[in-house]
Amino acid sequence: QGDFTIQTAEILTAQSSIDVNLQLAIQVASITAGAGVQIDRSEVFPTNHPVDTTTIWESYTNNFEAVDRVTGQLGCGADNSQPAQGSYEILEQLYIEKTNSRCVTQDSPNYEPNQWNVPLASQGVGAVGPNAFYSEEEFSITASRSGVFVFDGGKPMPISRELQSTGVSASLWEKINWAAASTIWLRYSTVKRELYIGVPMVTPNFWLPNAPAATPTAPNVILMCNFTGCATAEELADAPPVHTTMFGDLKALDMRRKWSIWQIACPVAEFITRGDGVSEPLFLCNGINSSKIYQLVDGAASGGQNTDDGAAINWLYTTYGFTKAKQGQQVPGLGALRKVWYYFAATMEGVGQVARKFYSNSLGALTQNTYTA
Repeated sequence: QGDFTIQTAEILTAQSSIDVNLQLAIQVASITAGAGVQIDRSEVFPTNHPVDTTTIWESYTNNFEAVDRVTGQLGCGADNSQPAQGSYEILEQLYIEKTNSRCVTQDSPNYEPNQWNVPLASQGVGAVGPNAFYSEEEFSITASRSGVFVFDGGKPMPISRELQSTGVSASLWEKINWAAASTIWLRYSTVKRELYIGVPMVTPNFWLPNAPAATPTAPNVILMCNFTGCATAEELADAPPVHTTMFGDLKALDMRRKWSIWQIACPVAEFITRGDGVSEPLFLCNGINSSKIYQLVDGAASGGQNTDDGAAINWLYTTYGFTKAKQGQQVPGLGALRKVWYYFAATMEGVGQVARKFYSNSLGALTQNTYTA
């Protein structure tokens, strides 16, 4: 018994021309009695240019396995040398995602693919990896170095500005290990109206203070965005979660973009069609070497799936009880200045123990300014 291995070696020095009678012969130099060798695949490639990252090969219509090696080439490197990450179709146009740009083309009657026009559709937005984009319902969402963008054939629109603030806590998007950007994956469900982005995030950080110290080279967290109230791509792009009213106070509208951080290590995820031919649940490949594939299952108040692979899920929920001057005017009973709370009430349901901690209006408050119960 043995394992297949990949062996690569230089078999020919640089040649000005290749002899048409040149042959490749493979032989075994020495082998023990009763042993054998199996060659699964052999391939000759030019080492000066082993991979062509700016060429897409097109098959014949209704004959997906037949490709003309000359006329089937669709080049997308005329504008820049960024590698092509993948493609998708929106309204009979083929969009090709590159690391920081996007090309577009379409079938030209009576012309082979190598004669199609492939202009740029976006010069600053693309997909950082082969899994960092997804298309459904005639629009796509991509993850790029500059953020997350939704695209429906017009101008790419950002939908991650709330993750890229420049305040005290800086930018969540900047906590991604961009040296491993090619491992980022992105999928979204138009049924649940949820967006999932697997990213390699450096921990601990402001948002995950208790996470182990790590600079991962594969996605260790999932950024989940719920966009239930956004029926179209335009509404998704035009739905900021927080805005300032004409009175100067902040308002957070319900059923808009809402982001959460899931500490789920997952190198890749995909929607897989099940036996009924209709259901397409999201399956998560594990990033903990458990040889398991996971599925997100909705929990239930009792008798449902409320565990993480059999382990209890510990929840952390932080409320905000402080009011600003504008809010205080609407509730005069709170008083104009110092707010004193005499009791705390909560309704909870679950299994296990509950621990609570009271904060002052500053996480860095002195010990004598914290609260106990």
